[in-house]
Amino acid sequence: MKRTTVAINESTARRLSELSRRNKMVVSALATEALEVTCDAMDMGFTPGDLRDLIVILKLASFIDPVLLPIDVVEKLIVIASRDAGTLNSLIEDFRQLGARIASTTISYYGTPSNVEELLKTLTVISKISAFKEVKTTRRDATLEISIIGSWKTEETSKLIEAFVKGAFETLGYNVKETYVGVGSLKVMVAPKG
Repeated sequence: MKRTTVAINESTARRLSELSRRNKMVVSALATEALEVTCDAMDMGFTPGDLRDLIVILKLASFIDPVLLPIDVVEKLIVIASRDAGTLNSLIEDFRQLGARIASTTISYYGTPSNVEELLKTLTVISKISAFKEVKTTRRDATLEISIIGSWKTEETSKLIEAFVKGAFETLGYNVKETYVGVGSLKVMVAPKG
């Protein structure tokens, strides 16, 4: 094995030492494994920050018991279930609560967003465990405009995504001022409560 020197800050050195003791590994073996995983991820186009977000995503997912299904299959089920207005309204409420639950769990890891930058970081994590493909934000004074492009293709799913987003933002401490819903897209205007 080739020896090399890597400079790390004191905090990371302490954490690495503690983790190696806790996992009964020598520091060099733990550091090598961590660097190998990071290199593999970077070869696939991820950044080390993406790995951190992925860890949070996996932890969040453990609280909501997700089932991995292609979006087109999910949408077929939604369309069938939505034929009854009562069932659609129940699904809308379920999605609002799911958004609130995910936001609440995200807060437990990142804390309550105190500014736009923190909110954007939270949105990035939430978007990675949803049908969102692209999330763009624009700040207009105290109002934040969030544009979401997604992989959904039905009006019914659009209504559910809107409910999910509303539940998440309300839990994150924002009032939803306006929403513009389209098939595969959503624009939300939010402002901090109070």
